Amino acid sequence: MKALEQCARCGKCLPHCPSFQATRKEALSPRGRVALLQKGLGGEALSHCLLCGACEHICPNSLPLLEAFIRNKPREKLATFLEIAFQGVQKTRPALKEKDFHGREIVFFLGCGAKVLYPQETGHFLNLFPAAREKISLLSEPCCGLPHLAMGDLEGFYRQARQILSILDLIKGRYLLTLCASCLFTFRKLYPLFLEEFPSEIQIEDGIAYLLRLGASFSNPGEVFFQVPCHLRHLKKEPWWRKLLYFEGCCGQAGTFGFRYPEEALEISRPLRKALSLSGARFLATSCSSCLLSLKRNFPHLKPLHIAAFLKF
Repeated sequence: MKALEQCARCGKCLPHCPSFQATRKEALSPRGRVALLQKGLGGEALSHCLLCGACEHICPNSLPLLEAFIRNKPREKLATFLEIAFQGVQKTRPALKEKDFHGREIVFFLGCGAKVLYPQETGHFLNLFPAAREKISLLSEPCCGLPHLAMGDLEGFYRQARQILSILDLIKGRYLLTLCASCLFTFRKLYPLFLEEFPSEIQIEDGIAYLLRLGASFSNPGEVFFQVPCHLRHLKKEPWWRKLLYFEGCCGQAGTFGFRYPEEALEISRPLRKALSLSGARFLATSCSSCLLSLKRNFPHLKPLHIAAFLKF
């Protein structure tokens, strides 16, 4: 909280905050949330925070806005439902041939998305590794813990994160790959921030970027419209997606945000809808589990896929 006193109220965060852009309410802007927190308030304002990291990414004073918003986020009523949902995901067997992969240098984190939302694309991604002369082992935990943070359930996040860390300690892989931009953001940004025991020697990699670096490419790049997830864009990663038709903006889903605030989420997604309509693309893709859920719901006629489906050697 003391670090937030350095907020200059400059307003540079305003154009980058999806919630503020959709509502034009100062209380739902990053600097508005900071002001409310300093007064001991902010519950409702923080429940509207998408945890995208845009404000911290652009802040000229490099304030720890994301950590402050997460630690003060009120627990949502859906948090208990979330626990039940992940118990169901835990029981879901991935439609993948786990026995075919025995590498120990590279560990691939499945997460809930690869198991439930895009198992076919994940299978295609893994089948490219023999062509890249790489071996990979699978970590089939159901969740990185980010949905718990979105629900204001810090205790649930710690429980899930430490379970993953205990498995990583046994595997001792050199690379941890994921296809989900939000999982990538959680591992690279939030684990080191909230977990002192996080092993710094593990290299967290975007699975798409990893294979592109080994020589993979995209099929039909001029026909694929890629919705760039906020969490991928704000990690300051090399923008490999610029080889495709793309839109760097929020889809409005952000975990359960799109279900809790559907009208606000619709307003957030308007620039995306406009860009997509003007693109002339045949295929729609993203690389975030939450974003893909939103795209499948809002653009069913385009049959959205995870971008991994378009990788080739």
